[in-house]
Parts: sequence; C-alpha cells; structure tokens
Amino acid sequence: MKPNIVFLLLDSFRSDKCYGESKTSKTPNLDTLIKNSTYLPNTFASADGTILSLNSLFTGLFPFKTGTRAKKLQLHGTNFIDILKKNGYHIYGKTPYLTSFSSLYDYFENEDAHKPPNLNGSVLVEYEGTNQEIDNEQKQEDKKILGEKSFAGGEILSGGLDQEIIDMLVSNNMKEPWFLYIHMLDLHWPHVVPSEFNSENFGHSLYERIVSAIDSWLGKFIEKIDMSTTLFVLTGDHGHVIPVDNKDITTFEPDLGLGLKAGKHIMPKSTHTAGAKFFVGLRSMIRDAKLVKANRNLTPYEKRSRLPPFTLSLFDESIRVPLVFSGYGTSSKIIYQQVRNVDIFPTIFELIDLSSGEFPRHGRSLLPLLSGKKTEELPAYIQSIPYEKISPDDIVGVRTSHLKYFRATRDSKKNVNLYDLTKDTRENFNIAKECPDLVNKMEHLLTEITTDDLPEYNIEEMTKKEKKEINDELRRLGYV
Repeated sequence: MKPNIVFLLLDSFRSDKCYGESKTSKTPNLDTLIKNSTYLPNTFASADGTILSLNSLFTGLFPFKTGTRAKKLQLHGTNFIDILKKNGYHIYGKTPYLTSFSSLYDYFENEDAHKPPNLNGSVLVEYEGTNQEIDNEQKQEDKKILGEKSFAGGEILSGGLDQEIIDMLVSNNMKEPWFLYIHMLDLHWPHVVPSEFNSENFGHSLYERIVSAIDSWLGKFIEKIDMSTTLFVLTGDHGHVIPVDNKDITTFEPDLGLGLKAGKHIMPKSTHTAGAKFFVGLRSMIRDAKLVKANRNLTPYEKRSRLPPFTLSLFDESIRVPLVFSGYGTSSKIIYQQVRNVDIFPTIFELIDLSSGEFPRHGRSLLPLLSGKKTEELPAYIQSIPYEKISPDDIVGVRTSHLKYFRATRDSKKNVNLYDLTKDTRENFNIAKECPDLVNKMEHLLTEITTDDLPEYNIEEMTKKEKKEINDELRRLGYV
C-alpha cells in the first residue's frame, strides 16, 4: 500500500516567519515539526501570486508555459494530481471557494471540499489596503462585509475550518491511499486575528499573531496523523509584505469620508464621479506627503513593506516560502540550498516510489539532496502576476543563491534590478548600473530558461460568467 499524503499549503506564508530568529510569533508546534523533518527554508515560488504559483506547483512548469496571464488553475492536461489519481490515489481537499480553483475541485471526492464564504466567531478585522483607489465609504462597507459575513473566498480556522479538517482525518471516511490537499487563507489579506491571539505575546504584527494561531491548531492536527504511513508536506504559494512598525500605506491616509458624504448630498449627481476623483486625489496627495516624511530614515526594504500587499514584487519577501517534508521516508535536517516550487511534486513522487512518467517539466526531484548528496543548484525563474490589462509594471526575472535579477517583462532595458544576495539579503541596493556585465550574464540566463523546447500548456478558455466571477473574487482578495 502506498503512503497517504497530506499537503498543507498556507497561502502567503513567508519563509522567514515560519522558523528562525526573525519571527516574533509563538510556534512551538512548528518548531517541533521542523526539528523532526527535512526543512528547506530557501524555496522559491515561480510567481508572487496564487494562480501562477499553483500552476507551476501542480505541473512542474514555469508560468511562461502554463499561461503568464492565467486566472484559473490549468489542470485540464497532464498534472501531478491527475497522475496520483491514475495510480490509485483518492483525492480529497479543503480549499477556498473560488471560481479560479474549479479545475481542482473536479478531482476531489469529498463534497464538502469547499463552501461559500462564511465567518463566525470572535475576531478582529484589519483592513490593509489594496491596489485600487476606493473612497472611504467603500472601504467601510468592505470592512463590514469582511468582518461580519465572509472572508475573501472561504473559511478560516477561527471560522470553523479547524475542526472540519481534523474531522476529516479522524472520520476514516477517506479511502486509502489518499492525497489530502488543504489550502488555507488565514495569512492572506485581509488579516483576521482570533481575539485570543491578538496581543504582543503572540507576535509584533497581525500577520505573526495569525501564525501563532495557526500553530496552535497545527499541533492538534499533527496529533491525528500517523507519520509512519503518511507523508506530510507543508509550504506556501508565495510570500507577503509585512509593514514596518505595523504602519502600512493606509495608516497615512486622511479620513475624508465626511467631506465626501457631505459633497454627495450638496452637489448635483452629475458631479459625483468628478467629486469622488477629487477626494481620492486629495487623499493620495496628503498620504504621499506623510509617507515621504515617515520614510525618511527607512531602508528600501522597510519602505516597500508599506506598499499595498498586492503590489507587483519579485523581492524575496514576496516569493520565498518554507518547505517541510515530514513523516514517511524523510529524516531530520535543514537544507539551505536554493530550490523551487516546481521541484516539490517530483520529490513527493520519488519519496513514495511512484513514477510520474516522462512528461516534460522544469522541476526535478530533490531526493538526492534530501539524501545528503551534492546536487547542482538550478536557477529559479520568477515573474509577477499580471494586472487586468498589460502593464509596464509587469516584471520577470531569475534568481540564484548569489544574484537576483528582474526587469520589465516586455522591455529588457526598463526597470532593471540586480541585487548581490551574498552581501544584501534584504535587496536594498540595486547594482544594475554599476554591474552591466552581470546584468548581461543574468539576462542570458533568463533567455536560456525561457527559450527551452518544452511544449506549452493549452490554456483553458474562460466563459464570460467565469471572468466576471473571478474578477469579483480578485477584488475581494485585493488583487485588483
């Protein structure tokens, strides 16, 4: 009998907030898990957003093969979930309720894999800004909706998901061998902190307090898993910006709600749109002036931490995620070599001694590395998620353990960034202008990666209804 597999993905989970001295959360269960597991803290997602990252995860291909502007999971062709199913695995899941996940739902055998958004329990809701400019009245309405009715696209642990997941394990209703995929939104914007964890004792930031809350549940969850017959994998899909001093961009925005509301009553309806634009512009001007003063003595890393959480970014805080292999076939060690999320499923397949066939992919098994053998480090292809329309802010790049390079997607001479990661781990100093030879070298490496002969994935077309639903969901999630 093949081992069972639990794949736990914490959306927006930063590697530096999972384990080590740079976190302030309380994580005794995570600490114990990592000490008894193989932990790879330098794992890099292929993109700074969920869909592109998961497409790479499930296919082993970089986003330029699975659709750089894809808004849905592309699982209609050869993918690792499908191969597991064809080899006798029963597929179960607990995921957000999102139209973009629909192709994944088709594999799940449990009817309660996802539910419409529902949030219960005592929580604190913190609104942390988005990429879009909205008036204060809309912001207050979003607060109300998020706080009282829903959470972006699905349940969170404090809304009852915690017990639902544990019940799946103890019910013995899953047919063996099974693969259980759990995708949790607790660390995703908007940050909802369970009241019992909302204090400095559990972390300096709202984000880290949620990590503490997740850790509390994780201990109870792991107790229900037979690690001798189960492979347990923990990772994230991408990272997240955490504002320095808990002051994000919205902290510096003046409250012009009363003025806007009064203007709507006084001014003719035909002038409301222009009036709203004026107030938005005024708010941005005041906010930016305050930011200049507040950011005066901050590093570039600290300054960008105050940007909206879904600003396009290929800095490590947005793409570096933890990776844990525990239980069946694993040993206790920490491996610091750079790896990629396209490598995760090839490693799982070799750990459970299951052939994934010869279908083309960029990922490779890490089992030799896990076994203590020296293996060549491979560069990580990275790209930003796309805006609704093609934008000059779209970026693409490549990362090694020594250098990070990225630039504008459609013009290699614009927005050129190069960082020496051996000296500048926070990526504060762009050395592109001083090091043109290194820029050319990294551009050549990027070209080599993106001009391979692997076939492209056929992108699934979306209906008009799906496009509308996905755009509505992306707005709630803060991406547009």
